[in-house]
Amino acid sequence: MILTKLKNTLELTRQEEHFRHIADAYVHSRRNIPATAAYHLYWENLLQAKISSQLGPEARYLDPMCGAGLFLELPLNRFNEVYACDLSEEMLDYILPEDRERLTYCAKQDVRQLSFDDNFFDVILVRGGLHHVSNHLDVVIPELFRVLKPGGQFIFSDPVNFSPPVTFVRNLLYTQTTIFEPDEERGLTIEELQSGCVKAGFTNFEWEPFGHIAYAIIGNTDFFKLFAGIRHPKLIQALIQFDEISRKIPLWNQLCWIGNFSCVKPEAQ
Repeated sequence: MILTKLKNTLELTRQEEHFRHIADAYVHSRRNIPATAAYHLYWENLLQAKISSQLGPEARYLDPMCGAGLFLELPLNRFNEVYACDLSEEMLDYILPEDRERLTYCAKQDVRQLSFDDNFFDVILVRGGLHHVSNHLDVVIPELFRVLKPGGQFIFSDPVNFSPPVTFVRNLLYTQTTIFEPDEERGLTIEELQSGCVKAGFTNFEWEPFGHIAYAIIGNTDFFKLFAGIRHPKLIQALIQFDEISRKIPLWNQLCWIGNFSCVKPEAQ
């Protein structure tokens, strides 16, 4: 038990140091580079569209791995109660003041042990977070299940090892740059995500491929800096549209970098 706690503490320390190292470039690319900002808005709209239209503004929304709060505007415009937390205080400091003022809650928390009550939230959305805790999915997913209300939705999006060519390139990139964290960060398999969700008690597990050539080119200009200069609106939209079409073409859509997922906590019996 003591060794496990020590190991977890060391992992958290490494992660916090990693986020501190990448924060400036990560936030700058997604907030200030037009092509990257546009691509991530497109991505966020797809995820937000998965939230049930039956949920009104009174629903409680949680982003438990919100990072710099880059994707809070849409839920803040839809729900009266939006909760945001993250392991890294440095990342939380990047949340825009106007967004922080509108948040119901914003503080540092470890997603493996949240302070919220059981059955508290109507929807939980995690974007690009689970692969940072890939060694702890057996704890993280049940914890998210715990704080979600019966009938509530769990929506998430993360790198997937679905296509061998993409997986090969991803693993190569992870070892060639300090932007990624190869000791903790990896692509996840559909099988382990589905198994983890079902084991925790979730039902209605669904996923769809996402992120193709445009994701690699303009979605990550903190890494692929060469493409940060793409600024023409029509070219940006053409690249985004290419990925939109790609995710709907059988076989071709399997060459995806990301999976968009959703599942539901069953209603109480």
